[in-house]
Parts: sequence; C-alpha cells; structure tokens
Amino acid sequence: MRFPFSKSLDEWTWDNVVKSTNKLFEELRGHWRSLGKQKSLNHNNNNNDN
Repeated sequence: MRFPFSKSLDEWTWDNVVKSTNKLFEELRGHWRSLGKQKSLNHNNNNNDN
C-alpha cells in the first residue's frame, strides 16, 4: 500500500482535512436547512423528532 509521499506529509494531510471538512460542512448545512424548514413549519407539534 503506497501513500502519496511525493508531496510533503503536512501538505497532503492538510489537503485531505480541508476537503473532508468542506464536505462535512456541506452535509451539515443541508441538514440544518431541512431542520430549519421542519421546525418553522411545525414548531407547534410535539418535540419528538430526534
């Protein structure tokens, strides 16, 4: 199993961290958006959505 050590390890790791963090934030943003819609639509309902 070979790792791309042609770049410096820091650069490679940072690149991956940034990419996965961006992806995570995109997903979180989507979740928050749909959560906000749900809450504003039926905030009078019982709080049984986890």
